[in-house]
Amino acid sequence: MSEDLKIGLIGAGKWGKNIILTLDTIPGVQLTHIATRIQKSVENIPSSCVVSTNWRDVVTNYDLDGIIIASPAGLHAEMSAYALKQNKAVFVEKPMTLTVVEAQQLYDLVEEYSGILHVDYTDIANPAWQSLKDNLSLVGDINSIEAKFGGMGPVRADVTPLWDWGTHPIALIISLLEEPIHVSANYRYKNHTEIGYIEDINIVLDYKMINAKVSVSNNYSESIRKLSIEGNKGSLIYDDKAINKLLFITKNITKKIEYSKISPLRSALDRFKESIVKGSPYYKDVSLGLRVTKVLSKLDAVLN
Repeated sequence: MSEDLKIGLIGAGKWGKNIILTLDTIPGVQLTHIATRIQKSVENIPSSCVVSTNWRDVVTNYDLDGIIIASPAGLHAEMSAYALKQNKAVFVEKPMTLTVVEAQQLYDLVEEYSGILHVDYTDIANPAWQSLKDNLSLVGDINSIEAKFGGMGPVRADVTPLWDWGTHPIALIISLLEEPIHVSANYRYKNHTEIGYIEDINIVLDYKMINAKVSVSNNYSESIRKLSIEGNKGSLIYDDKAINKLLFITKNITKKIEYSKISPLRSALDRFKESIVKGSPYYKDVSLGLRVTKVLSKLDAVLN
């Protein structure tokens, strides 16, 4: 494919701006169309882009090779399904959907249309996490996993911290261990205000021989994205907010593990570009997304 790939973006809010800036660094990719209803965001859009307030106008454009969806979570399923039916490659922000039914529908559409659907699980695409998976044998037999993800906000009315922050560690753990046999959860703090949900949640994923303990909150004093894997030979520590994002620790040593310094979003968008160029169906993310949605739905039921 000699010409640049032409990409359309739905949503030019906070994360949409990051996508615009990152796409500009990727050779062979051109952002040509954007759908947004936020007037302020127009100031940050490249002058060469065609701007519309109707997202369907972008999706149905025949010139586009792919669609990136950075809209509110409640619209992800509808927009992704519509784009897949238009034979567009899709890159959607997490969470993929908010219900298991919607997630299954997207999985079925990818199969039906031999489609491409990538989900922006930021930490899954993080080179430090990829390096952790490559070096997982260092820990030996896994004894336990602990994760803590969250920050001061965001406070949203359309999605809870479980589905917002919780998506990240759940996706990481499932990518290692598949779905748990049992889940449990409880609130450490809960306040449902007029502007949205403020919650601090403890989660346990039971894998029979292993328990994965997860804490998520949008009420922390600072941002944290950390996951530790303890084994009989040592521990691997993934900490996205640390200077050294990946460490191997035993009783006697603390060793820095090397990883690419490319940004997670750039890594994710590079994979999306590669899928479009290859033109073959991409099931990996939608399969993971379906499993993540099932676990989040079970946790939601336990909490509520």
